[in-house]
Amino acid sequence: MKDGSRLSISCPNPIKDYNKYMGGVDHADRLRALYNVDRKSKKWWLRIFWGLLDITLVNAYVIYCEMFEKTDVFDFRRSVALGLMTARNTPSRKSISQKRSTPQTPSNRRKKTLTNSKDVRLGNRGIHWPRFGIKRGRCELCSVRGVESRPLSSCNHCRVFLCCNERKNCFVEYHQVDIE
Repeated sequence: MKDGSRLSISCPNPIKDYNKYMGGVDHADRLRALYNVDRKSKKWWLRIFWGLLDITLVNAYVIYCEMFEKTDVFDFRRSVALGLMTARNTPSRKSISQKRSTPQTPSNRRKKTLTNSKDVRLGNRGIHWPRFGIKRGRCELCSVRGVESRPLSSCNHCRVFLCCNERKNCFVEYHQVDIE
């Protein structure tokens, strides 16, 4: 009131119902609006695609926060993008300009760090499977540790050679333990 006194008014029932039942929708809309992927387009289906992509990222974020630790939306989206960008493709032939450049000799032949980032190694656990071939390669984990090992097995997603036998299982350790 104008004289400084207060008047108590009860909350209308529609407002109570909205606050009681629509909290999840408001939260999802807020998370979607934080880092919106929506882009202008003359094609109607492209706008729907961007909206579905936003909804998918928000749902994945909510599930991630429930299963693991609470993190920032920006950090989660960045780690998803990094994981998608660092998925390694099969190596292609070098271009002519790369062949003509002077080769640089490495200062130390042995690797000190792993080839793939932590997000690629530890994320998407259902898609990492050992693949056994006829060609041998240096085990990624043994190489970092300074041990000589040339297994026939490799990870089909990370595309790195890893020991996978009854004596030594670098494959499991590479994908389940935070080494770095």
